[in-house]
Order: sequence, then structure tokens, then C-alpha cells
Amino acid sequence: MLLNELRSFTPEQRAVVEEGLQASAEAENQVTLAEYQSTLDAREALGQHLGLSHQKYDLLLTPTVSIAAFSVGQVSPKSDLYPPGLNWTPFTYPFNLTQQPAASVPIGFTTEGLPVGLQIVGAKYRDALVLQAARAYETVNPFKTLDETFLRLMNGRSPSSQFRIMSGSQQVAHNGSISGD
Repeated sequence: MLLNELRSFTPEQRAVVEEGLQASAEAENQVTLAEYQSTLDAREALGQHLGLSHQKYDLLLTPTVSIAAFSVGQVSPKSDLYPPGLNWTPFTYPFNLTQQPAASVPIGFTTEGLPVGLQIVGAKYRDALVLQAARAYETVNPFKTLDETFLRLMNGRSPSSQFRIMSGSQQVAHNGSISGD
């Protein structure tokens, strides 16, 4: 499927496709029809298993990801603990597989200034409930932009770079590093 799509790309288009996605597409070539059907069966079983929790609970709340954000441009964290792939996203991909609706809402920043998210998951076909819960959370706990947190994070540190962030309808310029470097 994906491999066929990539084959239709021009060399210039393929050059900007993420390496991990290209590798996944190439791996498709090695999957037999029986293996593919077995994967679909496993996906269905996982969906049924996770769906059982929604008989008792309307929503499941999890962190969006299991680690703090990493540098823009990285496909996965640079760590021996998390080899390339989905190992660092145990709270998101299962719900994509099982077709359960999920929303991620920002809930703040780490002490290093990196974003943290809360994932809200519902039963299959309960998209409206998930969106209502996400909106309710955002209404009760409005997200504070980084510029509101910036001075607290930078207290006592010397600025090392310049960046721009949005604050409501105004663009604010700051000198400083938010990564803790």
C-alpha cells in the first residue's frame, strides 16, 4: 500500500520523505498475505480487549507520550532505551490501531520548558465524547503559553539564543534557550 504510493513519487518528493517511513514502506514488501491477515486479526482482538474497559469507564486518560519532547527533526529519541520505532509512544499507537478516538490536550511544560500532553481516549465511535472532554478540560484549565512560563524557567540563566513565540494575538520575541542547554 504505502510502497506503491512512494513508487509514484518523483525523486525530489522521495528525498523529503522521512527515512523511517521509507523503511516501513520497504518492509511491506516482505509481508505475506497470511502475515497481513494475522496482523489484522490481532488488531481486532486488541480492539475488543481495550473496548472492555469502556464498559465500565467512559474515558481513559493517559500521558500523550512516555517521555519529554525531543529536538525538532528527530524521528525518535536518541536513546538505547528507545530504539527507532514506536517504543516511546506506548500510549498513542494502540488507539490508532484499534480505531478508538483520542485527543491530546496541552497541560503544561517540564522544568526544562518542554511541552507535556494529556491524552483522552474514548470507545470506538465515541468521538464526540472525546472532543467534549477535551474542550471541557481546556475550558477549566486554559493552556498557558510558553512566554508565561519563560521567565520562571530562565530565572538565573543567561540567554543563549533568540526565538519568537506567539502570545495570544501578539508575537513576542525573547532571548534565551528553552531547552536547558
